[in-house]
Amino acid sequence: MYSTNLSWPAFNQILETLISQGLLAKIEEARDKRSRTKYMATEKGEKFLDYLGLALNSVNLEEEIQSQI
Repeated sequence: MYSTNLSWPAFNQILETLISQGLLAKIEEARDKRSRTKYMATEKGEKFLDYLGLALNSVNLEEEIQSQI
């Protein structure tokens, strides 16, 4: 959160949106006196990241080609 320069409310809103869209799963682990929350990319989230990576690579290749012209 800190490295993104987001406030807690903004970060939390983005996190909840990713969960509601099925891109992240919220996993609560019960411990002795406290619980711990972890977040994990779902299969849908992993596919999204794969497609995003392909799109970013495509843009980078296009920018590289344009710079060579």
